[in-house]
Amino acid sequence: MILVTGITGRIGSSLAKYLLERGQEVGGLVRDPKQLESLPDGITGFVGDFEDPDSTEEAMKASESLYLLCGIDAVEELYD
Repeated sequence: MILVTGITGRIGSSLAKYLLERGQEVGGLVRDPKQLESLPDGITGFVGDFEDPDSTEEAMKASESLYLLCGIDAVEELYD
């Protein structure tokens, strides 16, 4: 499985669609459990937050690779 973070955003959702169209198994990591409902069909949803590494363990163990996507606001928060 390929895990995609930021899957509910514009780039993450486009990437997930691209991967699915090419026959890849795709997982999506969301922070808010309510976002699981908005994931496209065919996506395995996981709830977790990299600020709490234990919460991402299930998703990471199920995945062979990872696309780590985040918005610019998330990057700016790291440097504030």
